[in-house]
Amino acid sequence: CPACHARNDAKRKFCNGCGSTLRMTCLSCDAEIPVWEKFCGECGGNQQGLLDQKIAEYDLERNKCESLSGEYHFDESKAIASQLSSLEDERFSAVRDWGIGFAQEVEANRQRAHEDRQLHFNDAKLHRKAFDYAAAIHSMELIPSVLHTQAMKTYLDTLISDRDESDQLLVSVKEAISKRALENLLPQVERAIELRGDREDLPK
Repeated sequence: CPACHARNDAKRKFCNGCGSTLRMTCLSCDAEIPVWEKFCGECGGNQQGLLDQKIAEYDLERNKCESLSGEYHFDESKAIASQLSSLEDERFSAVRDWGIGFAQEVEANRQRAHEDRQLHFNDAKLHRKAFDYAAAIHSMELIPSVLHTQAMKTYLDTLISDRDESDQLLVSVKEAISKRALENLLPQVERAIELRGDREDLPK
């Protein structure tokens, strides 16, 4: 027995010393074979070699899972972790335990990221209210693009558009005043005030 090392009759399915199973599934053909067999009697599969190969595959899945979580792809990451957590073969118990723990970690990371996203979004709105476009855009850019909702994407596009428009209007208004070209200037000034209410010189 690999668990307690008690000697057992070859026909037994459970250990007479600790009750652990004495049968395992071949990692190649899924045939049931004794746990002490190094090669499957049905397909000849090398169990240790196949085990090492499986562990290497699961290690790649774990790395992919961690990478996806780090890139804020929480759904994909949790899906892989959940698959690993459902492994029933006791030979992969360490992988299963990791999957269970990491799935919980992914969910915690998701919640934290969404809370941070809302905080940055609220900050951007406050900066926009104060007509500080640079700070508002910076707050929006602190939100990973993959986490942007459609409303956030639209808001960021509007911020950039309003910033550019206000910059152009300020230049146009200044040039028009310097040239005394006052005809049709009022609508431009009113729009500039709307976009840059912090500029006290515009109403004047």
